[in-house]
Amino acid sequence: PVADLARAPVEFATGAATHVDLDMAGSQGDLVHAQGTLNLDLFGFVQATGSFAIDKRTDTVTLAGSAEVVTVDALTFGVTQASAFAGINGGKTRAVGDTLTGVDLGLAILADQADASRTWTSLQAKAQGVTFAGITGITLAASGLDVAINQAGKTGDAVVDYLAHGLSIDTGPGAVTLDMAGSKGALLQASGALEVDVFGFFHVDGAFAIQKSSQVVTLAAASNVTVDLLSLG
Repeated sequence: PVADLARAPVEFATGAATHVDLDMAGSQGDLVHAQGTLNLDLFGFVQATGSFAIDKRTDTVTLAGSAEVVTVDALTFGVTQASAFAGINGGKTRAVGDTLTGVDLGLAILADQADASRTWTSLQAKAQGVTFAGITGITLAASGLDVAINQAGKTGDAVVDYLAHGLSIDTGPGAVTLDMAGSKGALLQASGALEVDVFGFFHVDGAFAIQKSSQVVTLAAASNVTVDLLSLG
Protein backbone atom coordinates (compact mmCIF):
# COMPACT_ATOMS: atom_id res chain seq x y z
CA PRO A 1 0.00 0.00 0.00
CA VAL A 2 1.00 3.63 -0.48
CA ALA A 3 1.71 5.90 2.50
CA ASP A 4 -1.33 7.58 4.07
CA LEU A 5 0.20 11.05 4.42
CA ALA A 6 -3.16 12.63 5.32
CA ARG A 7 -3.04 10.69 8.58
CA ALA A 8 0.63 11.51 9.24
CA PRO A 9 1.88 14.42 7.08
CA VAL A 10 5.60 14.77 6.42
CA GLU A 11 7.05 18.29 6.65
CA PHE A 12 9.99 19.47 4.53
CA ALA A 13 11.77 22.76 5.26
CA THR A 14 12.10 24.99 2.20
CA GLY A 15 13.68 27.95 3.99
CA ALA A 16 14.30 29.45 7.40
CA ALA A 17 10.57 29.96 8.06
CA THR A 18 8.80 28.05 5.24
CA HIS A 19 7.96 24.42 4.60
CA VAL A 20 6.04 22.08 2.31
CA ASP A 21 3.80 19.36 3.75
CA LEU A 22 3.22 16.00 2.05
CA ASP A 23 -0.40 15.23 3.03
CA MET A 24 -1.89 13.05 0.25
CA ALA A 25 -4.61 10.63 1.38
CA GLY A 26 -3.64 6.97 1.11
CA SER A 27 -7.26 6.14 0.18
CA GLN A 28 -6.50 7.51 -3.32
CA GLY A 29 -4.04 4.69 -3.96
CA ASP A 30 -1.27 5.21 -6.50
CA LEU A 31 -1.67 8.90 -7.30
CA VAL A 32 -0.30 11.34 -9.88
CA HIS A 33 -1.91 14.81 -9.71
CA ALA A 34 -1.43 18.16 -11.47
CA GLN A 35 -3.55 21.31 -11.52
CA GLY A 36 -3.33 24.91 -12.67
CA THR A 37 -4.69 27.38 -15.21
CA LEU A 38 -4.90 26.43 -18.86
CA ASN A 39 -4.48 28.78 -21.81
CA LEU A 40 -4.75 27.00 -25.15
CA ASP A 41 -4.55 28.33 -28.72
CA LEU A 42 -4.41 26.03 -31.76
CA PHE A 43 -3.71 28.16 -34.84
CA GLY A 44 -6.47 30.61 -33.82
CA PHE A 45 -9.06 27.90 -34.61
CA VAL A 46 -9.52 26.55 -31.07
CA GLN A 47 -8.92 28.69 -28.00
CA ALA A 48 -9.65 27.81 -24.38
CA THR A 49 -8.88 29.11 -20.91
CA GLY A 50 -9.84 27.92 -17.44
CA SER A 51 -8.78 26.07 -14.30
CA PHE A 52 -8.02 22.37 -14.66
CA ALA A 53 -6.77 19.27 -12.85
CA ILE A 54 -5.44 15.91 -14.07
CA ASP A 55 -5.36 12.83 -11.84
CA LYS A 56 -4.12 9.26 -12.27
CA ARG A 57 -5.21 7.09 -9.38
CA THR A 58 -6.68 3.77 -8.27
CA ASP A 59 -10.45 3.69 -7.71
CA THR A 60 -13.44 1.34 -7.66
CA VAL A 61 -16.59 1.53 -9.82
CA THR A 62 -19.87 -0.40 -9.93
CA LEU A 63 -21.10 -1.79 -13.25
CA ALA A 64 -24.74 -1.57 -14.32
CA GLY A 65 -27.06 -4.54 -13.94
CA SER A 66 -24.76 -6.99 -12.18
CA ALA A 67 -23.58 -4.66 -9.37
CA GLU A 68 -20.07 -5.92 -10.16
CA VAL A 69 -17.44 -3.82 -8.39
CA VAL A 70 -14.24 -3.32 -10.40
CA THR A 71 -10.91 -1.91 -9.22
CA VAL A 72 -9.67 0.39 -11.97
CA ASP A 73 -6.77 2.60 -12.98
CA ALA A 74 -8.51 5.96 -13.40
CA LEU A 75 -7.23 8.86 -15.52
CA THR A 76 -9.42 11.92 -14.92
CA PHE A 77 -9.43 15.42 -16.40
CA GLY A 78 -11.52 18.21 -14.90
CA VAL A 79 -12.12 21.81 -16.00
CA THR A 80 -14.12 24.53 -14.27
CA GLN A 81 -15.49 27.92 -15.39
CA ALA A 82 -13.68 27.69 -18.70
CA SER A 83 -14.37 29.61 -21.89
CA ALA A 84 -13.66 28.31 -25.36
CA PHE A 85 -13.89 29.34 -29.02
CA ALA A 86 -13.81 27.23 -32.18
CA GLY A 87 -13.79 28.92 -35.58
CA ILE A 88 -11.91 31.45 -37.68
CA ASN A 89 -10.02 34.57 -36.46
CA GLY A 90 -10.35 33.69 -32.79
CA GLY A 91 -9.74 36.66 -30.50
CA LYS A 92 -10.15 39.18 -33.35
CA THR A 93 -12.97 41.54 -34.27
CA ARG A 94 -14.06 39.48 -37.30
CA ALA A 95 -14.21 36.11 -35.56
CA VAL A 96 -16.56 33.52 -37.05
CA GLY A 97 -17.44 30.47 -34.95
CA ASP A 98 -18.82 29.12 -31.70
CA THR A 99 -18.09 30.55 -28.27
CA LEU A 100 -18.71 28.58 -25.06
CA THR A 101 -18.81 30.24 -21.64
CA GLY A 102 -19.01 28.90 -18.09
CA VAL A 103 -17.87 25.40 -19.00
CA ASP A 104 -17.49 22.74 -16.28
CA LEU A 105 -16.25 19.37 -17.52
CA GLY A 106 -15.31 16.02 -16.02
CA LEU A 107 -13.74 13.22 -18.11
CA ALA A 108 -12.83 9.76 -16.78
CA ILE A 109 -10.94 7.03 -18.65
CA LEU A 110 -10.98 3.78 -16.68
CA ALA A 111 -9.18 0.45 -17.14
CA ASP A 112 -9.78 -2.76 -15.17
CA GLN A 113 -6.60 -3.55 -13.19
CA ALA A 114 -7.26 -7.29 -13.57
CA ASP A 115 -8.04 -7.15 -17.33
CA ALA A 116 -6.64 -4.21 -19.29
CA SER A 117 -8.89 -5.02 -22.26
CA ARG A 118 -11.89 -3.78 -20.23
CA THR A 119 -12.11 0.01 -20.41
CA TRP A 120 -14.76 2.67 -19.83
CA THR A 121 -14.99 6.30 -20.96
CA SER A 122 -17.34 8.75 -19.28
CA LEU A 123 -17.87 12.49 -19.55
CA GLN A 124 -20.24 15.06 -18.08
CA ALA A 125 -20.08 18.73 -19.05
CA LYS A 126 -22.13 21.85 -18.51
CA ALA A 127 -21.96 25.15 -20.41
CA GLN A 128 -23.80 28.27 -19.32
CA GLY A 129 -23.88 29.64 -22.86
CA VAL A 130 -23.08 28.69 -26.45
CA THR A 131 -23.27 31.30 -29.24
CA PHE A 132 -22.43 31.45 -32.91
CA ALA A 133 -21.19 34.77 -34.28
CA GLY A 134 -19.72 36.22 -37.43
CA ILE A 135 -22.44 35.83 -40.07
CA THR A 136 -25.07 38.56 -40.13
CA GLY A 137 -28.57 37.12 -40.25
CA ILE A 138 -27.77 33.80 -38.58
CA THR A 139 -28.45 33.35 -34.86
CA LEU A 140 -27.48 30.14 -33.08
CA ALA A 141 -27.48 30.18 -29.29
CA ALA A 142 -27.90 27.67 -26.49
CA SER A 143 -27.97 28.03 -22.72
CA GLY A 144 -27.87 25.58 -19.83
CA LEU A 145 -26.24 23.01 -22.09
CA ASP A 146 -25.61 19.59 -20.49
CA VAL A 147 -23.65 16.79 -22.17
CA ALA A 148 -23.34 13.23 -20.86
CA ILE A 149 -21.37 10.29 -22.31
CA ASN A 150 -21.11 6.84 -20.74
CA GLN A 151 -19.47 4.10 -22.83
CA ALA A 152 -17.86 0.69 -22.34
CA GLY A 153 -14.87 -0.12 -24.54
CA LYS A 154 -15.38 -3.90 -24.72
CA THR A 155 -18.32 -5.30 -26.70
CA GLY A 156 -20.90 -6.82 -24.35
CA ASP A 157 -19.49 -5.14 -21.25
CA ALA A 158 -21.84 -3.18 -18.98
CA VAL A 159 -21.30 0.54 -18.51
CA VAL A 160 -20.45 2.08 -15.15
CA ASP A 161 -23.43 2.84 -12.90
CA TYR A 162 -22.48 6.20 -11.41
CA LEU A 163 -25.88 6.45 -9.72
CA ALA A 164 -24.82 3.55 -7.49
CA HIS A 165 -21.34 4.96 -6.87
CA GLY A 166 -20.54 8.49 -8.04
CA LEU A 167 -17.05 9.43 -9.17
CA SER A 168 -15.64 12.79 -8.11
CA ILE A 169 -13.31 14.47 -10.61
CA ASP A 170 -11.03 17.23 -9.35
CA THR A 171 -11.10 20.46 -11.38
CA GLY A 172 -8.58 22.40 -9.29
CA PRO A 173 -10.73 24.87 -7.36
CA GLY A 174 -13.64 22.39 -7.16
CA ALA A 175 -14.94 19.10 -8.50
CA VAL A 176 -17.36 17.59 -11.02
CA THR A 177 -19.24 14.45 -9.93
CA LEU A 178 -20.22 11.83 -12.50
CA ASP A 179 -23.73 10.62 -11.57
CA MET A 180 -25.14 9.01 -14.75
CA ALA A 181 -27.50 6.06 -14.26
CA GLY A 182 -26.15 2.79 -15.61
CA SER A 183 -29.71 1.71 -16.44
CA LYS A 184 -29.53 3.91 -19.56
CA GLY A 185 -26.79 1.70 -20.99
CA ALA A 186 -24.33 3.13 -23.52
CA LEU A 187 -25.28 6.81 -23.37
CA LEU A 188 -24.75 9.90 -25.52
CA GLN A 189 -26.91 12.83 -24.40
CA ALA A 190 -27.16 16.59 -24.85
CA SER A 191 -29.85 18.94 -23.54
CA GLY A 192 -30.47 22.64 -22.99
CA ALA A 193 -32.34 25.65 -24.34
CA LEU A 194 -31.88 26.45 -28.03
CA GLU A 195 -32.59 29.43 -30.31
CA VAL A 196 -32.00 29.29 -34.07
CA ASP A 197 -32.79 32.01 -36.61
CA VAL A 198 -31.72 31.83 -40.26
CA PHE A 199 -32.20 35.19 -42.03
CA GLY A 200 -35.68 35.52 -40.45
CA PHE A 201 -36.92 32.71 -42.73
CA PHE A 202 -36.59 29.87 -40.22
CA HIS A 203 -36.90 30.33 -36.47
CA VAL A 204 -37.09 27.88 -33.57
CA ASP A 205 -36.85 28.54 -29.85
CA GLY A 206 -37.32 26.10 -26.95
CA ALA A 207 -35.88 23.44 -24.68
CA PHE A 208 -34.46 20.30 -26.27
CA ALA A 209 -32.77 16.99 -25.51
CA ILE A 210 -31.04 14.49 -27.78
CA GLN A 211 -30.23 11.05 -26.42
CA LYS A 212 -28.72 7.83 -27.78
CA SER A 213 -28.91 4.96 -25.31
CA SER A 214 -29.46 1.21 -24.93
CA GLN A 215 -32.92 0.24 -23.69
CA VAL A 216 -35.07 -2.86 -23.26
CA VAL A 217 -38.51 -2.66 -24.90
CA THR A 218 -41.41 -5.11 -24.70
CA LEU A 219 -43.06 -6.26 -27.93
CA ALA A 220 -46.77 -6.98 -28.34
CA ALA A 221 -45.97 -10.71 -28.07
CA ALA A 222 -44.59 -9.99 -24.54
CA SER A 223 -40.98 -10.69 -25.55
CA ASN A 224 -38.21 -8.29 -24.57
CA VAL A 225 -35.74 -6.82 -27.05
CA THR A 226 -32.62 -4.74 -26.34
CA VAL A 227 -32.48 -1.80 -28.77
CA ASP A 228 -30.33 1.22 -29.59
CA LEU A 229 -32.65 4.17 -28.96
CA LEU A 230 -32.20 7.61 -30.55
CA SER A 231 -34.67 10.16 -29.17
CA LEU A 232 -35.21 13.88 -29.78
CA GLY A 233 -37.55 15.90 -27.60
